[in-house]
Amino acid sequence: MNGSIYNKGLGPATHIKTVLRVLDKNKDFEQAIYSGVIQVGEEWPKFTIGNMKNVVPIQIKFEDKYNYTDFSTIDTGAWEIFFEYKDIFGNDYHTKYTKAGKNFFAGSFKGSRPPLEREPAEL
Repeated sequence: MNGSIYNKGLGPATHIKTVLRVLDKNKDFEQAIYSGVIQVGEEWPKFTIGNMKNVVPIQIKFEDKYNYTDFSTIDTGAWEIFFEYKDIFGNDYHTKYTKAGKNFFAGSFKGSRPPLEREPAEL
């Protein structure tokens, strides 16, 4: 994922994880970020991969419920990106970015991200 994380909060952020949730495939891809602490007003990451600056890694694993064909249509599908983090007191927070069609929504919330919806039961 090409972009950067900027701490706009009131205190440092620790234990940062990124999660890519592919909504139409009911699948989460979670990646811990070994960033240490991101201080207020600080931007992360500070490194480059290839010709992309400020790359945030999210590992995509192809398996039974998700394959290369699914991945190739990710730009047209519905997905969410979560950043989960803790404050210095150990309280959980998450920021959610949702893309559905051409619409894009964002918000920050106290607590962990909501669980992935279970797949509907087969008839």
